[in-house]
Amino acid sequence: MAIYWGDSFMPEKNETNAETFGAFIRNIRKKDERFRQKDVADKLGMSLSYYSAIENDDRRPLNEEEMEIFAKLFYLTKEEKAIMYNLANIGTNITASDLEYLRDEKKGKWARIALRKANRVNASENMWRQFIWDLEKQENQDTQGGDENDTD
Repeated sequence: MAIYWGDSFMPEKNETNAETFGAFIRNIRKKDERFRQKDVADKLGMSLSYYSAIENDDRRPLNEEEMEIFAKLFYLTKEEKAIMYNLANIGTNITASDLEYLRDEKKGKWARIALRKANRVNASENMWRQFIWDLEKQENQDTQGGDENDTD
């Protein structure tokens, strides 16, 4: 289930019922009968035993390049890719590659301020939904060529 606003989405839950990165990629692979573990390992340029250990959560998750290969191999949707990246990030001290801008002093400044304020006020899920909805609304206005208050 996802909440859709325009062309965007917000994953509400992990639809593969996987709680870990390994379980997620294992479930994706098993749904597609074209590939065995060995086939996926070969495509990713790793040994079968190493890939198997990743699926069993005995090794680190795939890196960004490997995740992109995996995503193309299994035709993952934007939502599935977001879930995969999030699961790879859980339990590590690494920022997901699509959120690296948060580490940039200038680019990530306001996002970091917003996250800290949200933490201080214990922002609810509904508050975050409203915030995302407002951003989506602005994005839609921007792509339609302006502000709804324009009188031209």
